Amino acid sequence: MSHRSGVEHGGDPVALGVEQREQCREFVVLGGHLLVGGDGPREDRLARRQIVRDRRAQQPIDGEMGVGVDESRMDHAGSAAQGLEVGVAPAEFVGLADRDDHPVHDRHRAVAHDATRGVHRHDEPADDQPSPHDEIVPRRTLERVTTAPATAAFSAHPALQHHWYPVANSAEVVGGPTKITLLGREYVLWRTGSGEIVSAPDRCPHREAPLSLGTVTDGGELECPYHGWQFGAGGACVLVPSNDPGLPVPPKAHLHTLRLVERYGLVWICPGEPTRDVPEIAEEHDPVFRRINNPVEVWATSATRMVDNFLDIAHFPYVHTGSFGRRQNTRVPKVECSPLDDDFYGYGYEVEVNNPDLAMTASMQTAAVLTRRMTSGFHLPFTVRSTIDYETGLRHVLLLCSTPIDDVTSTFTFVVWRNDDFSVSAEDVVRLDRAIGAEDKVMLERLPGVLPLDTSATVSVQADRCGVEWRRRFAALLA
Repeated sequence: MSHRSGVEHGGDPVALGVEQREQCREFVVLGGHLLVGGDGPREDRLARRQIVRDRRAQQPIDGEMGVGVDESRMDHAGSAAQGLEVGVAPAEFVGLADRDDHPVHDRHRAVAHDATRGVHRHDEPADDQPSPHDEIVPRRTLERVTTAPATAAFSAHPALQHHWYPVANSAEVVGGPTKITLLGREYVLWRTGSGEIVSAPDRCPHREAPLSLGTVTDGGELECPYHGWQFGAGGACVLVPSNDPGLPVPPKAHLHTLRLVERYGLVWICPGEPTRDVPEIAEEHDPVFRRINNPVEVWATSATRMVDNFLDIAHFPYVHTGSFGRRQNTRVPKVECSPLDDDFYGYGYEVEVNNPDLAMTASMQTAAVLTRRMTSGFHLPFTVRSTIDYETGLRHVLLLCSTPIDDVTSTFTFVVWRNDDFSVSAEDVVRLDRAIGAEDKVMLERLPGVLPLDTSATVSVQADRCGVEWRRRFAALLA
């Protein structure tokens, strides 16, 4: 057996008993095992440390993972020199931090992985050293250490059930059923014979077959692929083929449907009792404006990071150099946030942007550099509106819709309203917007996990004020 620090890939999460998790405050990895410690008198902690030293002294260091340790980061017990991985984690994350699909974040120290050596190192020393308990828990994959509060996983929070989420383009819910996933739960959409769209859990109440694998009849009933049960308007079960005609349908056979509205060319659903309406976009009712819808995409990133990005302009000169960003202008004027209207909270600003060939069609101007007067604002939980006003009087409004599939995967679509003369095709109008979205997607999909809602977990400056305010209000929503 050997002392190891670093990461071993594969395996199931570390399983700890409830009582042990509640007591867990400190841990140490020794010989491929996770030693769990607890609170206690200093004498007990020192005694437990001696146990570790004794075991370490009896076992040779495995050179595979124990080389190249930064001695300047050694603790007074010499754990780094011995290839011992030391950290402090709250009980609720022990056994979760090792899961690749579980986004957890370290509030107090980042764990940096030296890929060439396989060594984990803490960016700053712990205030107190670990006191390993003498009970050993088998160690499997240990990907990340965390001391953050339990805000890394948000999608299962019951408060989010009471808000509206855009999940599909209305025009695409035709023919057969459509499967969508929202906040970790699977639902099915279909359009009935009357043109109404119905949404329900993607599970037949008979034997739990996925209804999204079924078909929609000529009459607009959703037919289960397993036993042919059919569901109509309002989710009512209208046919059980195996029953004799005239027999009543079991009361529990009807589907529990979700609240649903079609607005701005999108299908919005609310799993619970909505606390607010879908945000109002005034341009939708102005005949001077036309509306352009866009495809729904899946992004491998958290909706929390998407909202923060869409409220931020400091990344324009860096992420968007291929579309409109200007490296010459990196300074962000003072950000002052306030209500933009009854539905959106944010800020206004002016920005100089490049106007390359890609952008000239959308801006309807030929100058190399343009000045935009813009606003960016949010509507809880995940909707952002951005307005762009050009000096020519052209107004370009975007509704940026981030919908969480789960904590770290989302759908994205955007809707555009413009008061142009309609001489430019819809495809040409949104070509620049799609390029900008693609640049954002590349960056966001490289950021790990959920953006910490604890604003002290990341460093922010005045340019981040709107994003910080969104994080504060979203965290309060979950409190």
